[in-house]
Amino acid sequence: MQLNKALFFTLFILSLSFLFSCEKEEEAQTVGEKIIGTWQWQSVTCAWNPHEANNEDFQGLFISFLDDNTLIVFENDQEVQNTTWSLDKSNSDLRFILESDVEQLKGALTIEGGEMILDARESDGCKHVFYQQYECEVY
Repeated sequence: MQLNKALFFTLFILSLSFLFSCEKEEEAQTVGEKIIGTWQWQSVTCAWNPHEANNEDFQGLFISFLDDNTLIVFENDQEVQNTTWSLDKSNSDLRFILESDVEQLKGALTIEGGEMILDARESDGCKHVFYQQYECEVY
């Protein structure tokens, strides 16, 4: 009986340490690392119509952020823009610094759970939402 308790306790402690070590790896990922990949435009909400999110204006817009700090904007599967990006962390808000303007990438940046929000309501009145696209492996 004592051996079973000791074995159970050991397995329990090992399981907890594994769970907490995985959380630390996710937390260690920087915002810059989270941005890398392709994001699909989902909606825009503007101050003049705050209760309705428009999900048609930029339908078919994808932005691919590459790890060499370039980005490519696609509309309806056609490349329409290519520029460089970096992050401005000097203010309380995180923002993109772009070599050439991308309308949907203005404002305060937040990324949570596969969703990227750019909130520029203080300047142009709009907030854009993107969802991250994940590549699936086919077996």
